[in-house]
Amino acid sequence: VALTRSDGVALFYAGKTNAGYGESESMKSWIVQYAGAQTLVAGGRVVYVDFEADGSQIYGRLRQMGVPAEVLRRNFRYVQPDEAFTPEQRDTFERWLREFQPDFVVIDGVTSAMTMNGLDMLSNADAEKFDRLLPRWIAESGPVLVLVDHVTKAKDGRGGYALGAQHKRAAITGAAYTVHKRQEFGRGRTGIVELRVSKDRAGHVSGVAVGATRRVAQIVFTSHGTADGAAVTVAVNPPDFHEGDTFRPTALMERLSRWIEDNPDQSTNGIMMGVAGNRQAKGQALAALVAERYVYAVASGRGSKSHASIRPYRQDGDAEADAFAGTGSN
Repeated sequence: VALTRSDGVALFYAGKTNAGYGESESMKSWIVQYAGAQTLVAGGRVVYVDFEADGSQIYGRLRQMGVPAEVLRRNFRYVQPDEAFTPEQRDTFERWLREFQPDFVVIDGVTSAMTMNGLDMLSNADAEKFDRLLPRWIAESGPVLVLVDHVTKAKDGRGGYALGAQHKRAAITGAAYTVHKRQEFGRGRTGIVELRVSKDRAGHVSGVAVGATRRVAQIVFTSHGTADGAAVTVAVNPPDFHEGDTFRPTALMERLSRWIEDNPDQSTNGIMMGVAGNRQAKGQALAALVAERYVYAVASGRGSKSHASIRPYRQDGDAEADAFAGTGSN
């Protein structure tokens, strides 16, 4: 369930090396932390190997995103190396990781990790050494593995890969994404980021990407004040349906909106069963309602989503309904 969109499409591959690349403060770490929260809420185990932040920040964010404290104590492990891995330390870590059997592993701060281990981020030979030191064997042991890394500061010639040697990109055996911040996130605010496919060796994610920039997800982070402090809800949606290259089934959107208004807190399956029509088209309609902020979707346990109406959607109030109405599945 790691980083699953509102329409059920999973973006990270298990047993493969995946990656997220972005500028500083682009929310790339928030994204993988939410993927970890999805895994924990669904009953899985998560290991977070952190070369850049601190444990209190990671624990705090996971709690804000709805992971119970007891689940964190039981199924979450945070590791913050402060020195280079010796062969003995690496072997000890490998034995411990295999005993814990995580479903999702993050290595946050790849460039910092290479530097700590005396490796040159610009050297392909050193990038290969790092791949053998940590990522390769972790991914091959079965969990979803995600590397978090920076992009170069210069936007011209950056491409869709991380700062440093080309082998960093070559070592990705699953999917890699670039992270683009569209709206600033903070306490009491809603932030929006966009994921674009940079590399997809298996090809499954590329099949749902949109447009020349290969947009694959729009992720909405919303900060809420509560009696206990701050809470953060997250929606991982298909790309923005107003950009002209994705069909919007507006009649079904209105039908689903009316049903959700009358039946709040329903799972995706509950909505699919409650509203007549083609299931694939209903999935498109629900994803559009979530992406356009008509419907609120939040993880509710065991990989499911709970949905509630934010505001009614009506075809006659949608200036683009005629342009996208179409026939058949609408």
